[in-house]
Amino acid sequence: MHIETIDDDPIRQFNDAEKATLTQNLFKLTKRVRLIDNKTRNFTLDLICDWHRNLFNGVRDHAGRYRSPDYGEKYLNFGPNRSAAREDVPSELSRYVSSVQNLLGQLHALEQRLEPAKFVREVIRAALYLHAELIKLHPFRDGNGRVARLVMTYIFCRFDLPPLIIEVPRQEYISCLNHYFQSNKDIEPLYELGLRIYKNLLL
Repeated sequence: MHIETIDDDPIRQFNDAEKATLTQNLFKLTKRVRLIDNKTRNFTLDLICDWHRNLFNGVRDHAGRYRSPDYGEKYLNFGPNRSAAREDVPSELSRYVSSVQNLLGQLHALEQRLEPAKFVREVIRAALYLHAELIKLHPFRDGNGRVARLVMTYIFCRFDLPPLIIEVPRQEYISCLNHYFQSNKDIEPLYELGLRIYKNLLL
């Protein structure tokens, strides 16, 4: 689930065997997140890095490692957007993990108070916000979109809901993300897209 090819760097170019390994790794990892991680593991930085490590295991030596002051590109460009600077990634990732934990706590409280349909909408909004925020940060040299998708899967399955699978024209999804990045975090277009997808998923 890439937004754009970042550049011609060989680190993001894969041969057929590497593509097959990545696909297999993602399949196994998604199954594990759905069935195990969302029930037994708290959301932590170690969890995100473990997902990335398992995703790129046997494919790239940056598996499980995020950018930092002494590692990785200073910035990553994706579409018209630019990532956080590498020196800011560790502190931004820490803030991101805290925001996930806080939102999970809020959702657990809302689960007891809201009717099911309203609660599902809150989960969709929270999951898409966390998805977009991780992509905006772009902490890893590659695989940020796939890890952000695993975050969404984790959130939905944490509440025993079927995960949101983004299967729409790629440009529509990209446009909604770009709007979020460039509009001071207006998530409404992305949220409306998510609602539409989720309604179709449940039909």
